[in-house]
Amino acid sequence: MIKKISSIAEAISEIKKIKPLVGETKTILEEIYWHLSSRAGIAPSNGEISIGKGSNNVFLYNILCDLSSQDLRALAKYYQYTLNNNYGATPELDRLTFFLLGLDKNDYNEIFDMYCGNGTFINTILEINDFKNYQNKIYGNQMYSFDEYIATLISKICSIETTQVEIFKKNIFKEEIDFDYNRIRIFPPLGLEYPYNNSEIPTRLFNDIPFSNIYNSIWASVDKSLKTNKENFKGVALASGNDLWGGRTDNYKKNIIRKGYLEGIIELPVKALPNSKSKFYLLIFSNNNKEVKFLDASSMITNEKNIFTEHEKVILNVDSIFSNYIDCKCIKTIEETLDMKNLSPSIVTIEKKEIKNGIPLCELAEIFSGNQYTLKNFEGMISEKETGYSILRSNDIDDYIINLKTLIHINYNANKFDKYCLQYGDVIITSKSSKFKVCVVDFKPQEKIIVTSGMIIVRPDPKKLNSTYLKLFLDSNLGQQALQSIQKGEIIFTINAKDLSTIKIPYIDLEQQSKMAVKYSSKVSTLINLRNKINEIKNQINTIFIETDTK
Repeated sequence: MIKKISSIAEAISEIKKIKPLVGETKTILEEIYWHLSSRAGIAPSNGEISIGKGSNNVFLYNILCDLSSQDLRALAKYYQYTLNNNYGATPELDRLTFFLLGLDKNDYNEIFDMYCGNGTFINTILEINDFKNYQNKIYGNQMYSFDEYIATLISKICSIETTQVEIFKKNIFKEEIDFDYNRIRIFPPLGLEYPYNNSEIPTRLFNDIPFSNIYNSIWASVDKSLKTNKENFKGVALASGNDLWGGRTDNYKKNIIRKGYLEGIIELPVKALPNSKSKFYLLIFSNNNKEVKFLDASSMITNEKNIFTEHEKVILNVDSIFSNYIDCKCIKTIEETLDMKNLSPSIVTIEKKEIKNGIPLCELAEIFSGNQYTLKNFEGMISEKETGYSILRSNDIDDYIINLKTLIHINYNANKFDKYCLQYGDVIITSKSSKFKVCVVDFKPQEKIIVTSGMIIVRPDPKKLNSTYLKLFLDSNLGQQALQSIQKGEIIFTINAKDLSTIKIPYIDLEQQSKMAVKYSSKVSTLINLRNKINEIKNQINTIFIETDTK
């Protein structure tokens, strides 16, 4: 048996020679070697085994022929997870999907692996079925010929009597699904885009939403998959953050939720997929759901070493994730889910404090995005002298003030962007950043300062809302919670003016707002003076040596 392996050669050296295998299995072994060595380029560099058709290949071929079925499966499994991992495949993720699909029960299921890759999930089912004596039928589809061939090859190696496997190549977007199934796994290749913009391609689920409006591969795939009407239908899909909050798919996602197809969402840890640093989510589908489960599994990992991913440290704790999903504590109604701006479980599961006397920001202020131009659009207009026009960038904003000394001046004399120029009392919020910045325009601009893209302008009604009070709220834990509820993204977060207008502000009378604003401004003034004093002392320290050296 294989203990710890880091190369195919090391694996081969540790496998015992048992009864030779012949016939079709022998041909498969020959093909597996050819792809392991020639296509993957992983033959040892010590000269004992070379790539090509020399005698060393015959030597290795003879060794492979001596493998037991169990050892051969282990070698195939190593190949699957190590060399072709563009389908979100890890042993733990495949096992978790197995349980989420309810395949751990001794029921007959017809399973469709929509993007089967090189067959890792199919192999997982066969391995467990062989041990548990489960009976299933599996359909595996692959869009690419090479992966279809490998999936077929390995399925033959790992085949068992109780489970029938059929691998085929089909363009899932354009061709019909002409077989029945009650379980489906949808793990598209990472980065796969929906390649069509053709309204003539009919949808399976919602006839009023053509595929051209579904926009991306995961939702087009889900649409195809949900055509089954079986009562015990179950599906699991792997989605990225953009799939959850991409604006162009909002109507489609809401239809899925409204019709009760979405059962739950599991947020996976960062780097759960070895080939990506992005965050991914599991979408669980079934029929007639009245509620939606939200599980944040970001921290549900184990310290066990995964022999198939030598350098990967993030290993999913399958038992913990599955049991917590079954007994999920965060469950929202369909109506509550439809109202959410962000479906990420880490956001949904935050314990939200109720905002007393909350009023939507749009009732207290005008909210709009900065102009769509960036600094690049003003190239050729930049001036070293004051011209009456300048540009505000996010770099010009710190936690408390706008640094007027760093503004870039431009030679410009039209009034096209006057709406986007700073006014006294405006609140500026960066809309794309790893950390949102909020500042108040507490001065009367002496020139026209244009707010560029990547920022939102909030222009409070002075009879209803004090600008500094708004900043105070947004900087507070309650305000940060409100911003988190509408943010999108994983490392670089974004918010938009439309969503910002919906957050609720705890409303108090203007006199109370002003008292809080004066107290805040006094503290900020003290802080800025201390900060300037610190910088002055630092400069003095840096000049001590120079002053001493010149005497």
